[in-house]
Amino acid sequence: MKAIGEKANLNPEEITFVNYWFRHVWEFALPILPGIILFAGVLDVPFRNIILVQFPLTLIAIIVGFIWESKNLNMNNINSFNKEDLFLNVKKLFLSIWPILTIIILVVAVKINVLTSLIIVIFSLLLLNYNKLRIDDIINIFWNDINSDVIILIASIKIFQRVLQLTGGIDIIPETFMKLGIHPFIILFFLPFFLAMITGLGVAAIGLGMPILMPIINAGEINYYYAMFAFTASFAGLMLSPMHLCLILTRNYFKSDLTKVYKMLMIPLSVVVMSAFLILLIKG
Repeated sequence: MKAIGEKANLNPEEITFVNYWFRHVWEFALPILPGIILFAGVLDVPFRNIILVQFPLTLIAIIVGFIWESKNLNMNNINSFNKEDLFLNVKKLFLSIWPILTIIILVVAVKINVLTSLIIVIFSLLLLNYNKLRIDDIINIFWNDINSDVIILIASIKIFQRVLQLTGGIDIIPETFMKLGIHPFIILFFLPFFLAMITGLGVAAIGLGMPILMPIINAGEINYYYAMFAFTASFAGLMLSPMHLCLILTRNYFKSDLTKVYKMLMIPLSVVVMSAFLILLIKG
């Protein structure tokens, strides 16, 4: 990434922005990320419904990221790639991301649940690479990469949500905000936003914030656009959080000025948040 950025004549802050931004544009709709898994679990809804509502935000984030950074690209260097190089790079890109694309297609278009989709893709990868993998490699993958912390986290959040329901806290907290004259949209945004900012963890904002927001999001039935707006708020808080490990590591690696990186993030993030708000007003 560093070599590519330097070839396109980007400074350290611009390389940091590109790396950081495009690594996170998939947060809204990729069904294998912890945040969206927890989000679907708390809402108790199918992944497909969430992806259909939130995928436009991924497209918006990609487009605004390209537009915002394109003014800094050295087009002479980009145009120097010949058609053969372009075809080779597109081929490499497809070979790298086809498992992820397959999961999205299976979940959204074919309507297969995420677990089954993952199993299909995993076995496909094993079959296609059987000559490269040993039995020991496969055993190590299953033994070392199954993260019990994620399972415990999801179970704990569900317990937390249930305790709030049983104690009445899940209704009292939003009602208190309402009595203070605070608009539901403000609550939907600022609660997950600040939780993400403080913790630097999207799963913390979703796991702690969404159960509290459920009386607003689920007034008889799930309002996916209310949920989408709250998720976008957690995304914005996460991207701006000085506690976010990804931002810290990226900034340190490229030796960039964090203040300048923040300035570069503000407009694209504002566009994504405003887009989510407009979708909420139109559809919600």
